[in-house]
Amino acid sequence: IAAEPAFAERCLARLALSGSAARLVVELRATAASGAPVVVVGCGTSEHGALGTAEILGDAWRRAGLPGRGPGAIQAFEASLEPQAGGLCIAISHDGATWATNRALDAARAAGARTALITVSGRAPGSVGIDVVLETLERDQSYCHTIGYLSPLLAATAVGATLTGEPVDGAAVRALLAAGAGDAAGSAAEGAEGIAA
Repeated sequence: IAAEPAFAERCLARLALSGSAARLVVELRATAASGAPVVVVGCGTSEHGALGTAEILGDAWRRAGLPGRGPGAIQAFEASLEPQAGGLCIAISHDGATWATNRALDAARAAGARTALITVSGRAPGSVGIDVVLETLERDQSYCHTIGYLSPLLAATAVGATLTGEPVDGAAVRALLAAGAGDAAGSAAEGAEGIAA
């Protein structure tokens, strides 16, 4: 948790420089113009990332004045069984190797959808054949998936900022996360004492 604020600032800066956020915006605009659906899929921890990503992109979609209802989230296994026909499928998979998420991408592609993947590395197994890969570049080392949870939300924030033309201040995001974490060690100790009592 203590590493998240600095990571967020680094990740947002890298995503802006890589151009991957802009490439995904091209896909979003084309999909909106066609009236086709945009779905965000994930499994497990990444399903939570997919839900947050859909919300962030949906807000940017509305602020940018794009037509239609914007992105929606669906669990990857369900998406693999009932793939969308056409449109855009954005997958969230920190390691890019989640079986259900990769099956959802394969099924969407087979049904004529364009695909995007938000993952730690463009060399991830799931990135093969994907139209746009957004790399967050820092592998989660925590069993709590702290970086894994935050990464797709940062990627969605970078894409949303590009879509609306409203830049994101990485230092402000860093400060916001640091303030939200507060005294995590002290709070955890107080909570443990309360449970033990």
